[in-house]
Formats: sequence, C-alpha cells, structure tokens
Amino acid sequence: MNKIKGIIAVIALGFLALLPLSAAQAIGKSIGLRFYKKGNANKFYKITRSNIEQCFPDLNTEAKEALVKESLEQTGKSLAEMGMSWLWPVKKTLKKNCKSTQ
Repeated sequence: MNKIKGIIAVIALGFLALLPLSAAQAIGKSIGLRFYKKGNANKFYKITRSNIEQCFPDLNTEAKEALVKESLEQTGKSLAEMGMSWLWPVKKTLKKNCKSTQ
C-alpha cells in the first residue's frame, strides 16, 4: 500500500510541475483549505493548531484560528510547489523564483 501511495505522490508532483506556478499554488491553497476544514481529523491541522497555541498563547481564539488557516494554506502551496523544485531544471527554477540584482 505504501508503494502505491508513493507512486501516486510522484505522479501528482509530476503533474503539478507541468502547471504554471500560479495554477499549482491555487491547487495547493485548496489542499490547505481541505486540511483546515477537516479540523482535528487531520494530522496537519492538529500539529499546526498545537504550534500556534504554544507560540501565541496571548492571542484570542479568532486570531489563532486565522493563523491556523493561513498556515495550512501556505503548507498546501508548498506541497504543490515541491514538484517544480524537484523536477524542474535548476536554471528554470532559479529563473522563476529569483530576480537579478544587477
């Protein structure tokens, strides 16, 4: 079963690497929102919630929840961008993500 999950993950990363960055990020954001909506049934949500609680004990509940949501959206985007960073040629990755200072 783990082998099948690994194969599916590699195929998904390959698919996401074919998309423009903005499209991959939009898909990633929706993945992050799905993590958020599942709440305590999701491992990512539980860990993020715990980290926010420990780092920001003085924040009110709404502010903590907003941070959890934003953090999970960014986590989803990172997951969606992984295929690009792993599968794109280095020059293409640097061209897309770095601007020259000269």
